[in-house]
Amino acid sequence: MPDALSKSIPIWCSVMNQFLFPDQRDCHDLYTPPQVVSASEHAQILALLPNFLQSLQSLHIDPMIVRKHISKPLRPFWITPESRLSQVTDVYEKFHPVICCTVSRRVAGGEASEAGYIQGAGDDTENWAHGLTAEVFWKYRKELCLTSESDLPKLIARLSEHEYTSVKAFTNLRAVLPTKNLFVTNIANLADIDTQDTTLIVLQSEQKADVELVSASCLEVGLGTHKIGAKRLRLFLPQVVDFISQKLSSEIPSLSKSDALEVSQDREDVEQNSVLSKRIVVACESGTQTSIGVGLTIVCLFFDDNGSILLPGSKRKPATKEFIRRRLAWFSTSLPDANPSRDVLQSVNSFLMDYRPSK
Repeated sequence: MPDALSKSIPIWCSVMNQFLFPDQRDCHDLYTPPQVVSASEHAQILALLPNFLQSLQSLHIDPMIVRKHISKPLRPFWITPESRLSQVTDVYEKFHPVICCTVSRRVAGGEASEAGYIQGAGDDTENWAHGLTAEVFWKYRKELCLTSESDLPKLIARLSEHEYTSVKAFTNLRAVLPTKNLFVTNIANLADIDTQDTTLIVLQSEQKADVELVSASCLEVGLGTHKIGAKRLRLFLPQVVDFISQKLSSEIPSLSKSDALEVSQDREDVEQNSVLSKRIVVACESGTQTSIGVGLTIVCLFFDDNGSILLPGSKRKPATKEFIRRRLAWFSTSLPDANPSRDVLQSVNSFLMDYRPSK
């Protein structure tokens, strides 16, 4: 059983229960599969939970927002080829069951003792899933389960393409809360967007590496594909930041020192007559990957803790790892399907840690 099922998910269930239901102490226990996790290792994991909870709390996420989706404590269960299952329709009134299912056989003596068993292969879905996602599986599970194994790759490809086409057609920009100005979307959706009063950043993965100012309000960034593009993002972020900075500087009226002292009192008037009422839109092919990295850079540099655009004279907080994690939580709660790669996040972290605004 992979560590993700035997350890990571049990850890998350316990930590989330403590975070969301602090008064329900009977649901704070750590549950691990005893046939996989020894009593000694269970105790070691248990000792780490307070630090994990503290890290989650440091993100300053409002628990009530999450409780709209998770109304009961979480409890992991494990299903393996050795499990004996019966036809039951259990209703769990006190908790949400999290079913951890593995099809790997239990092999004594390590991965070399039986042909065909590869430790950890279940984690690398790109090697065996043919593009199948959890959402597509659950939507078409009956058809998939009735299809022969030899015909599954073609069926999965057809269903995935259909779902991708459907997703491309969504028309609403997705707001990054608590901001009122920052939105992310996919490139296919741009044709339906009213670009008036919009600052637009388009991230392309299929064109040569380059940055082009398409118009006064639109910057197009060619990153290249996959990992190369994610790493190249670090090189282009300075130009993206300069573009946003120039747009804000040209639209927001300069403040004198005396004005800066009254920023909090005058903010409402300023918002009604400046770029603060306009929007910034970041788009990539999926609307869930590189656009999240660029959006994260923007909220770290140009927004305060309340989601308002920083006015001239406002002090910017240093971009520490904890600060960046807190801002990334805005995307996790606003856009649950946000999925920036590790390389994208590393590029953003590297840039923000070294960033020094030009004078």
